[in-house]
Amino acid sequence: MKRTIYIVSFTVLGILVQFLAHALFELWYIALLTGDFARYGFGLSWDAWFLIHHVATAVLFIGGVLG
Repeated sequence: MKRTIYIVSFTVLGILVQFLAHALFELWYIALLTGDFARYGFGLSWDAWFLIHHVATAVLFIGGVLG
């Protein structure tokens, strides 16, 4: 029983840590994009950035759960 509680607790901790890291990175990079999209957009459209956001969210969530 104790082992299950530890596994669930650390899984939740991993999810929370990845959420915080994702949020901080997005706040920083969105500020760059809105400040100078031509320079920091790497030639991608906003639609492409939304796709990158969704893929990165899924990858980070899985990484947080596995971590």
